Amino acid sequence: MTDHTCHAIGCDTPCPPALLMCAPCWVLVSSRTYRLLRRYHPSRAGRIKGQPPVKWFGAVCHARADVCEARGDYDTAEKQRARGDRLLGKTPEVTRG
Repeated sequence: MTDHTCHAIGCDTPCPPALLMCAPCWVLVSSRTYRLLRRYHPSRAGRIKGQPPVKWFGAVCHARADVCEARGDYDTAEKQRARGDRLLGKTPEVTRG
């Protein structure tokens, strides 16, 4: 196949470069995150100098978080989700003690 592998954290499954994740990881991505990925996919949004929009990377972080969460790695999922929120322009929730 290729030297390209799945972008899910901890997955080294080979997959075509056009795919973000392998099939076993894709099924772990929530429908909400899938809609985010579709909304910000580089083919839908206007590219600047061939670069995908920043929000695409935020959606990718959420997809990676979904896979981590499904596998029980909640700490990594939380970090990926926070990173995704920053890239999507969401403000973090402030908790008061």
